[in-house]
Amino acid sequence: MEVQARAGGKTLIKASIRSWSLPALFVALSFLCSCAFKQVDSRVSSVSEQRPLYRGRVRVKATSVPPGARQLAVVQAWGDVSLVEAIQELTMKTRSVGANFVKVDAVYTRYLTETHSSNASGVYTTHEEEVPRLVVVGRAFWVETDP
Repeated sequence: MEVQARAGGKTLIKASIRSWSLPALFVALSFLCSCAFKQVDSRVSSVSEQRPLYRGRVRVKATSVPPGARQLAVVQAWGDVSLVEAIQELTMKTRSVGANFVKVDAVYTRYLTETHSSNASGVYTTHEEEVPRLVVVGRAFWVETDP
């Protein structure tokens, strides 16, 4: 039996179970999966009209809104990710409210203070770290297409 771990369309590990012990395979896959994916979160607020899930292409603009567009919601995405990954999450949120267009209103970095504690030889130490999070905010619209 062959096992593959993939992320972003790339094969990270490919192995035969016969050549690995099961615990070693589990540890390798767990490590690769935890390192391969970055956390991105998102949210929808101020929903004015709920439409069915939109499965088509979502257009993204930062300069203008097409004439006749109806605003459906405010969408946000944030995390320790690249701008491309944040925009991808923003378009998924846009689809979830049934919109086919998103106007990006703001892109900024928010710094969060995280507290880390450790116990080394019975001595507890705590330190704080400022962690940057990319935030993208936009408005989701439904734009009628020309017949």
